Amino acid sequence: MVKEDQPKVAGPSPVVLGTNGPRAQKIQQVEKLAEGFKESQAIIFSDYSGLSVLEMTDLRKRLSQLAATGGPSPRGEAGRHGRGAELKVVKNTLIKLAAQKSKLSLPDLTGPTAVLLSKKADPIESIKTLVSAFKEKGTVKFGVFEGDLLATEGVLELAHLPARAVLEGRLVTVLVSPITKFALILKGTQRSLVTVLTEVGRVRGGGFSG
Repeated sequence: MVKEDQPKVAGPSPVVLGTNGPRAQKIQQVEKLAEGFKESQAIIFSDYSGLSVLEMTDLRKRLSQLAATGGPSPRGEAGRHGRGAELKVVKNTLIKLAAQKSKLSLPDLTGPTAVLLSKKADPIESIKTLVSAFKEKGTVKFGVFEGDLLATEGVLELAHLPARAVLEGRLVTVLVSPITKFALILKGTQRSLVTVLTEVGRVRGGGFSG
């Protein structure tokens, strides 16, 4: 039983195209957006209305230059072969159509919406770049991260995580450190054993060669 004060999560109501449906350009836009939904590790929906045209252009450029490792693409080029992330300004009705086409359940959207699609780029780095550019001028509405629906707070928490490359580096350090210490211990034990055997050999009048 659902409590009255508990927010209800429901999928969007179906959008039916009438006789005056979207033009071919809009249909193509919906298809590309649906494809982007399926390919993206992170999808962030936000209100960009506080940003100027120049700021939006700069943000799009920075996102497009994110490579799969989370760093800029070679020679600062916009992501080739699907690298980088995209920021698209899309009408809410078209977003709803694309979500239905890609079987993605989203809350209802209101107001101007920009969609961040992080395909092969580091999704954490993409989110960090978006949130950093927004500051007080933009607002994150919600997001989808690796298939999970996140509220605004969840997206902002991801923005404060280290980039994936940094996390992987830390993981390697954690995995390697015990092995390194164990190797040093074995090396020290070997030296101690050689020293003892050498001393025993000297006392007995013989010798020991390790």
